[in-house]
Parts: sequence; C-alpha cells; structure tokens
Amino acid sequence: MAASQSVAYIRYCVRLGVYLAVMAFWGIAMIPVSLAYSIVGRRFEVGQTAMRSYSRFIGCVLGLYLELEGAEHLPTEPAVLLMNHQSVLDVWLVGWIVPTR
Repeated sequence: MAASQSVAYIRYCVRLGVYLAVMAFWGIAMIPVSLAYSIVGRRFEVGQTAMRSYSRFIGCVLGLYLELEGAEHLPTEPAVLLMNHQSVLDVWLVGWIVPTR
C-alpha cells in the first residue's frame, strides 16, 4: 500500500469512527429531549428535531456539504422516504432533505 493510500485509509477510519461515535452520542442525548417534547405535548416532532439537529451537527464536525437540486419535487404532504443504504450517511442525508412542517 502506497503512503498516500495509507493516509487516505487512516483518514477514512478516523472520520467513520467520529461519525459512529457522534451517532451513538446523539441517540443517547435525544432521550431527555424526547421526554421533554412529550411533556410539552410535541411528541410527534421529536424524530424530525433529532434528525435535523444531528444532520447539522455531523455536517459541521465532518465538513460535509450537500447541494440539493430539485427540492421543488419533494413532497410536502406526508410521505415515506426509502434509502438504499449505500453508505452510513443515509441518516445525515435524510435530515437535510426532509421538509419542515
């Protein structure tokens, strides 16, 4: 393995580790948030709040950027979005593209 490939592989592993650690932390951190949302009567907004805040945070931490083209074609009524799990960034991507209520 060449030195440049080795550095790229190490960088990939570090970024993946950070991503997974943040995902685990965010899941645990959302427990009190979901309880607070339930108490104030906004329990159906927990998922969207968790996804959006996670997406913004992980995007800043890992330097990820998304340019969305064709946003006018996204449904504004309730819909089911399916991901094909091509990478671990599916949760990050959905957090960016799901429209707000």
